[in-house]
Amino acid sequence: MKNSISKNELIERLRSSEQLSSIFPSMLIFAKQAKNRDLEQWILLEMNGYLNSNPAITPKTSVPEYRKVFGQYHDIYNRPLIITDPKYDFISEHRLRDSIIELEHMAKSNGMLSMQDATRMKILKDGLNVEVHSFDFSAKSIFGILECIRTTAIEKIIELKSPTEKIENQNSSIELQILHPEVKRVAQKLFEDGHYRQALLDTYIHLVDSIKTKSGRRDCDGVMLMQTVFSVKNPIIRYSKDADEQLGIMWLFQEP
Repeated sequence: MKNSISKNELIERLRSSEQLSSIFPSMLIFAKQAKNRDLEQWILLEMNGYLNSNPAITPKTSVPEYRKVFGQYHDIYNRPLIITDPKYDFISEHRLRDSIIELEHMAKSNGMLSMQDATRMKILKDGLNVEVHSFDFSAKSIFGILECIRTTAIEKIIELKSPTEKIENQNSSIELQILHPEVKRVAQKLFEDGHYRQALLDTYIHLVDSIKTKSGRRDCDGVMLMQTVFSVKNPIIRYSKDADEQLGIMWLFQEP
């Protein structure tokens, strides 16, 4: 495909130290070329943030678990809020909605970062009758979020078949259609799942068993079986009247 984005190139870049904000535009192109709407939506959410202003947001969208940070609320005098009621344990954690590039800027900070959440502040006011000013958390926790996004991106790219791979798989399916029905029955699923060695082994085992059944010679195996059944002078199974062709099939089948 012209100007297509390489799957391996993306994975290599994601495994490097390159910033995610530089890689994700290429990932978006890859997702569009692969026509994978789920991956495209996830990329847009990470690029632009899990915000209501982001068109990629849907009623079913939730901020991923890996965007969670732990911290503590403080009042206007910077006094920490100590909560002993387990019902409010959720108050000590937040899932950051910021875009990737904003997270990268936040990760450059030292010490503590602060944020305000009107909904959480109202919960504390209504439930505990306390007023808080900000939720503070360590800037170092942003590194963990970025690494989780990076790992998730790698997993999603690895799982996704690129346009080139889809064409190759389609060609493989066409090639499989010309095989004997018994070969397809025994090995097609293994082949399509990428278990090529097992597909070949199972095919050969089935071939040997079929020859034993057709010839009635279950008293021998391997080379002896093939030389006996496809003997040029006295064959049990005649493949061809041509001696060379009969000898050729004997040699072919006796090679595992």
